Amino acid sequence: MVLVLLCLACSQEAKALTADGSWKGHLQWWPDGSRLVFTRIRQGKMEVAVVPAGGGEVAALVKPAPNTPHFDAHPAPDGSRVAYVHDILQGTDGKLHIYACKADGTAAASIIPHKAFEESPRWSPDGKKLAWVSTRDGNQEIYLSLPDGSETKRLTNHPAADHHPAWSPDGRMIAFSSGRAGGESVHTLEVASGTLKRLAGGKGLEAWPAWSSDGKKVAFARHQNGSFDIVSVELGQNRESTMVAGPDHATFPAFSPDGRKLAFISDRTGSTEVYL
Repeated sequence: MVLVLLCLACSQEAKALTADGSWKGHLQWWPDGSRLVFTRIRQGKMEVAVVPAGGGEVAALVKPAPNTPHFDAHPAPDGSRVAYVHDILQGTDGKLHIYACKADGTAAASIIPHKAFEESPRWSPDGKKLAWVSTRDGNQEIYLSLPDGSETKRLTNHPAADHHPAWSPDGRMIAFSSGRAGGESVHTLEVASGTLKRLAGGKGLEAWPAWSSDGKKVAFARHQNGSFDIVSVELGQNRESTMVAGPDHATFPAFSPDGRKLAFISDRTGSTEVYL
């Protein structure tokens, strides 16, 4: 059975690509648009998984799958490598490292070893840098480094948590979620100058920003009226539009590389599934 819900951005029904009932999050497109990569918790195990963009079998990516949680993956722009978070459990504490593997899930190795909680790796559009989140200086801040973890630079500095980074297609800016304005809202950071702007806010908790392929819009999940909707803001115009509305939760928006489709995660059927 094909599961559908209404996508307000295009007035079309959205197709469910998965239906296995497992929890899912951290949704990203493969650079060539052929598949999507996401986190799922299946049979008590958290892992990076992939599904074809047309739907089909869901498969674990990392091989051999370590017997520890791995999640929040992001493919490199050329599709040759995938960065992700690897939680090396030690007693009751998690030691979050950032790892990378080949596109086929082999040759997994640490690129940013654990100093604190190392999370949310995001390749720059040219593949030359990696943005990520760490608590190494006391709370969640965004950092920048080369893909091997060297030449680390701190990009944000605020007592509130900064997280969920997403690069603009031209590599000039990073959108992220932050509590620095009082409530959790989406901001943009110009990487070269450090200029910060609040993109939207004041209408509910906002998280998981994603850029359109032309760089003109940023979509994100906003919690309002008891559910998460997917909202987009047109840069420069500050115009908002609701792309996917409740009554259930729609989260983790991701624009396809060609800009023609929007992927997201919804719990409309009672379990979190990937929709297109």
